[in-house]
Amino acid sequence: MNGSGTESNPYEITDLDELQAMEEDLSANYILRSDIDARQTEDWNKGLGFDPIGPNTSSPFRGTFDGNNHVITGLSITRVSEENVGLFGVISKGSVRSLHLHDVDIRGDVASAGLVGFLKNGNVNTSTITGKVYGSDSVGGAAGALYGGQIKNTMTNIRAIGSGNGVGGMAGVQNPDSKIFASISHGNITADGNPTGGFVGSLNARAEEVRNSFSTARVDGTAQAGGFFGNADSVWPTLSELYWDMNLSGTEEGVGRGSRSATGLTTEQMTGPSAKENMEYLFVGTDFMTTDGYPVLEQHVQNVDISLTNSLVSVEDTTDITVTLDLYDGTSTTATKTSDYDLSDEIVTIENGTVTPSETGQTTISVAVNGKTANATLDVRTPADISMADAQLDTATILANSTASVSATLENDGGLPGSDSLTLTADGETVATDTLHVGGHDETTATFSWSVGQAGTYDITFGDRNLGELTVLNNDSVTLRNVIAPKTVTPGGTYDVKAIFENTADTAVSVPVTYRGDEQTVEDRIRVAPSGTTHTFEVNASKPTGRTITHAVSFGETTRRTNTTMLAPATFEVAALDVPETVDEGETVTVTATVRNTGDVSGSTEVVLGVGGDERPVETLSLDGGQTRAIDADVIADTTGTLELTVDAGGDSLTESISIRADVDVQTTTAATDSTTSDETGSSGTATTDGTPDNESTLTDSDSPPTVGESTTTTTSGPGFGVLVAMVALLGGALLIARQH
Repeated sequence: MNGSGTESNPYEITDLDELQAMEEDLSANYILRSDIDARQTEDWNKGLGFDPIGPNTSSPFRGTFDGNNHVITGLSITRVSEENVGLFGVISKGSVRSLHLHDVDIRGDVASAGLVGFLKNGNVNTSTITGKVYGSDSVGGAAGALYGGQIKNTMTNIRAIGSGNGVGGMAGVQNPDSKIFASISHGNITADGNPTGGFVGSLNARAEEVRNSFSTARVDGTAQAGGFFGNADSVWPTLSELYWDMNLSGTEEGVGRGSRSATGLTTEQMTGPSAKENMEYLFVGTDFMTTDGYPVLEQHVQNVDISLTNSLVSVEDTTDITVTLDLYDGTSTTATKTSDYDLSDEIVTIENGTVTPSETGQTTISVAVNGKTANATLDVRTPADISMADAQLDTATILANSTASVSATLENDGGLPGSDSLTLTADGETVATDTLHVGGHDETTATFSWSVGQAGTYDITFGDRNLGELTVLNNDSVTLRNVIAPKTVTPGGTYDVKAIFENTADTAVSVPVTYRGDEQTVEDRIRVAPSGTTHTFEVNASKPTGRTITHAVSFGETTRRTNTTMLAPATFEVAALDVPETVDEGETVTVTATVRNTGDVSGSTEVVLGVGGDERPVETLSLDGGQTRAIDADVIADTTGTLELTVDAGGDSLTESISIRADVDVQTTTAATDSTTSDETGSSGTATTDGTPDNESTLTDSDSPPTVGESTTTTTSGPGFGVLVAMVALLGGALLIARQH
């Protein structure tokens, strides 16, 4: 284990094995660094369980043990023929503090207890013990027997059973020079012998003192059984501020035998706010605090929590507050009526757990216990003040056997949310009711609808407002004449479907209408003017291409339909790229690219030719859906090696390579009749008859195809090809002539 066992660097206990190993150094200092589950000790040592630390007076524990407010659960010891049985057998001039034992099961002979069998000139402070202890004589919750030892700020809640003398909730026998101060005993104490006490079984002569403590334990003894002491006959010990619960203890005797006494109170007198009135001096010089139940020691509070029944209240209302204390013994209690509350803003008062606002605002309510603080925020507002801001018929004229509606807006001028129940009547008959909820300083709008059967005129009232007359016309006043939609669309975006209505009445009429498509249904209410109305539905173009969508618009018993076909958008591909495999250096190469529109509709795309990594646009093609067109491009192979050609159209591309051989004499391409010119320096060059240098682009039309050397190339349009077009462009040092089929 970590540490050196000194006061400044104690051994650190983290598990059950290290806890048992304390017996190897009984004079060292220890600290518990984590909770320990000790339930497996039931099977240790062939059923004997845990081996008590410091087993006897010859080998007592003389060191210190700081429980560090950690918990050891389920410690089991079954040594019914052994004395001094507990987590510690004997403590002599040693100490234990801030340790919490849950659900111990201790079975021994003389001097048996949950924490220490025999406390001799040692100290137990700020600890809790729960569970069961069985023994013969000197059986207790914290200590079986004390001799010159002290127990302080400790709580026990055990079932203690002894077959002999001296059985108590806190200690079995308290001997000379021993003290118990500010401690609590709960549980059930039973003995076949005597004496038996709820707190101490036998208070022997020259025990030094027992002060500021109380017991609620039930006591069952054959003789000398008392609610606090079984036997207390000596005049030497100082006894003061000792109380026991007469209701729970089952006895009206505080002392089973002897002239000393303790104060018996009812459960009601010992709990809640009245505990401090009835046990006033219990709290003097101690860390006792009142709760809604029995008093507890502040050091035993592990956690504090605070909650409000309502965190948002009206300045005219109240709310309840609850303070919950989690204790180290594993139990909880409330301290709602007894806590001291701190307020960030003095806008409320708190009494007996009731919070009463005095003005609006926000305040944080805090409770602090044993260094732990809990907070709750209360928002106090003005009460809800709801009124109708607006209400009107959505339309004053409808058709018979359809739905009428009223839109209403409620506003709340108060700070708290609220609600209002409203009733809608037609000619005095209730047709709709609802309750509207409105937030603080907010408004809400709702629609009330009802079905109207017969034609006629109805007087409409909503809440306390008269909304005027509703006119209901016969159904033949409005007619759905036609539904219009595009015959074809492409995917993506939306398109409009239009429904055309006629109205023979001399006033506008509100009618319900429904649109149904393959994946869309829209229910709407439209206003049909006397001149007629065209209503537009926006439809998503999301169906796969090639599908036909049926649009159905229904009004009353009439449904009209029309169809739209989903076409594929213009999509381009380079279907083929034809080039020779091998050419000679300087030769003009004809590249033929075939571009196809694979979509259903016409579109345009730019055709780009890449020569040796250099890209240049060749042509912008416009093709109908399904149309294919070829483009020829002439490229001069002016460098030996491999020439890579790529054609791209609409994001699709093809790449081919040409191998260029050296040392082949090929004439230079001209656009017409070649001529040679020389300048005064003797340099010469080639020019066309129109004077254009051969390194510039020349566009030739289909009637005058370009000449390569002495030959003439003629391009013939095939099926699906367009008019012949030619273009010349310089790409990466190679001459390009483009022609379109």
